[in-house]
Amino acid sequence: MSEHKTSHILSLAIRVVVLYYTPTVIQNYTMVKKMSLTNPNTQCMIQLCELKTTEDLFEKTILEAIDEGFSFYGESCKENIYTHLKRCYDLEKNDIPNKIEHFSNALHKCFGVGAKAIEMNIIKALCEKNKNFTFSPKKRDLVFNEYVEGLKTFLTEQR
Repeated sequence: MSEHKTSHILSLAIRVVVLYYTPTVIQNYTMVKKMSLTNPNTQCMIQLCELKTTEDLFEKTILEAIDEGFSFYGESCKENIYTHLKRCYDLEKNDIPNKIEHFSNALHKCFGVGAKAIEMNIIKALCEKNKNFTFSPKKRDLVFNEYVEGLKTFLTEQR
């Protein structure tokens, strides 16, 4: 089979994955891991990489929500926030799910009361991704750290 034909088959397979990549699939699989031709003349196999733990699901969910929350202000602003968090607060993007309190404190130091708006955008994205999750704040105010910890507990109990 020619390289062009193989490339065409793989691109079609990717389109199929994108079309049927439903929220249920997103929660169970992180990405297309490997694409290979099992029989070059007939079929293409797509192997999905299954999430290993609840921790993986939580990390993926929170990072996507933070991206969406920051993207509300534009792509360049999002990248500038990540750069600033890394440079000034030693907070890498992929470390955020395990350092939520540090992340929240850094946002508040950078943006003051504006950090609350950013946190609410992130919470809104988390709500959209986890429609079955309900949260009742311990106090009157909704606290970002408490919400995220509640979501983490919920996702742990789901598995």
